[in-house]
Amino acid sequence: TTENACPQGYWSNKTAAQALGDCKPVPPGYYAVGPGASDLDGLCSAGYYCSGLSVSATPTYGSGYGGKCGAGSACYAGSTEDVLCPGGYYCDGTQIVGVCNAGYYCVRNATTATPSGSGVDYGICPEGHYCPLNSILPTSCPPGTFLNSTQNTQLSD
Repeated sequence: TTENACPQGYWSNKTAAQALGDCKPVPPGYYAVGPGASDLDGLCSAGYYCSGLSVSATPTYGSGYGGKCGAGSACYAGSTEDVLCPGGYYCDGTQIVGVCNAGYYCVRNATTATPSGSGVDYGICPEGHYCPLNSILPTSCPPGTFLNSTQNTQLSD
């Protein structure tokens, strides 16, 4: 019998693997340096995602096996996809850093507690609205009331 090393993206702890059927694909969230890997080498690094068959803890985007997560993402070690930062929070590409400040809204992908501008995903609270701490969307003023300034944090502003 002839030993055949598993190809890149696969691993086997079986001594003298005979065929590709003896090899297991590297699962999403993990990596194994190969060819010939005898075990998984570990979790994908924080700030990156491994979509399966990964041969590096820090795969290159476009490799087909994962990539670096975006600045407004929360990709912890072992991430299987680019995880968008959840609403009301801001992220640094590896984790949730904190909540969005009052006077601002963060739908998703915010990279700071005080995102500037007014966009679809985050921004300064607009006129006619208020945004308390951790706002996902601006809250409209009730009928008959109006706030004619921006960055309002509560209805009484």
